[in-house]
Amino acid sequence: MIDSSALGEVIRRVIEKAGLRRKEYRKGNRYTIPANHGLRHRFDEIMKSVTGVNPHIAEKMFAHTSRPITLDTVYNNPPIERMFVEYKKIIPYIMIDDSERNKIELRKKENINKELQKKFNEIEDLKQQRINDKKDIQKMILETLRNQGIIMD
Repeated sequence: MIDSSALGEVIRRVIEKAGLRRKEYRKGNRYTIPANHGLRHRFDEIMKSVTGVNPHIAEKMFAHTSRPITLDTVYNNPPIERMFVEYKKIIPYIMIDDSERNKIELRKKENINKELQKKFNEIEDLKQQRINDKKDIQKMILETLRNQGIIMD
C-alpha cells in the first residue's frame, strides 16, 4: 500500500513532467493549490455533481463527517462493495480520455433509438390494425346491405 507522502511525490513528478507546475503558479515556496489537495477537491466535486451518487457514501469515502446527519458518522458504515458501486458511477467523469464518456453517450443514444424503433413499430401495427378494421367494417356493411336486399350480387 502506498502512503500519502509517496503518492504526493508520484503526483508531483507527473505534474512536473507534464509541465503543469509553472513559476507563475507559486506563492513563495508553495503553489496556490497543492497537487494532492487539488486532486482530492476535484474528485469530491465530481462525486457530488454526478446524478445518482449517494451523498452519504460520497462523504464516507472522503472520511468526512456529515454535518446535516450527524449519526451518519457512527451508524453509516457501508461495505466496500456498496462504496464501489457509487465509485463506478463517476468513472467516466474522472477519466482524462473521452472514450468512456463517449461510450456512455453512445449507449444512451442506442437506448433512445431502440425506444423510438419500438414506438415506430407500435404505430405501424396500429396503422395496419386500422386498415384491417376498415376492411372488416366495409365487409360487414356490404353483407348487411346484401342481407337487407339493398344490394344485389
